[in-house]
Amino acid sequence: MSPDVMLLIEQLKNNNWNVSPQRPADFFLSSEITSRYSNIPTPFLTFLSQVSECVNPDNSAWFLLASNFNRTSSYAMSWDYIEALDSDSAMGDEKLIAEIDAFWDRHIPIMHGVRSDISFVAICLSEECYGTIVHSFSPNFQEASTIADSFPQFLEMLANAAQGIDTGVDPNLAWVLEDLV
Repeated sequence: MSPDVMLLIEQLKNNNWNVSPQRPADFFLSSEITSRYSNIPTPFLTFLSQVSECVNPDNSAWFLLASNFNRTSSYAMSWDYIEALDSDSAMGDEKLIAEIDAFWDRHIPIMHGVRSDISFVAICLSEECYGTIVHSFSPNFQEASTIADSFPQFLEMLANAAQGIDTGVDPNLAWVLEDLV
């Protein structure tokens, strides 16, 4: 992991985030993930290979990590919980379910939050927005807003928000970071 990303992780730890390291040699992702998401950006893969837990101080927001993606985590919400919730809310509407599936095929969730509502942060994997970070919340999960241009930029914004430093985010989206820290 780049020194900058490690510094950002340290900043989160210094702001009472629970961050635990993972030995890179122990890192793997199940075929369920690698077959669905074959183009995960390298900075996020590197993060996954080195962090086994990253949770905000009140346990209301957490990064989805290898144990979540491999379904070995103790967290009650699975990595695809929001996708399942969204599909269930479609109440059998096949067209809507297909749209939900298409959305999640283009976005890998990287963080869940439950402070003010159920929310997620995801990385866009489609060609037109590859690598950008999006956020949305219930009940309109597919109406995601871009909050960062890359995973490293998102980590920097999150670390700054945890320290009370201006994140430079559009004021209409600043609450997203405040809700996550």
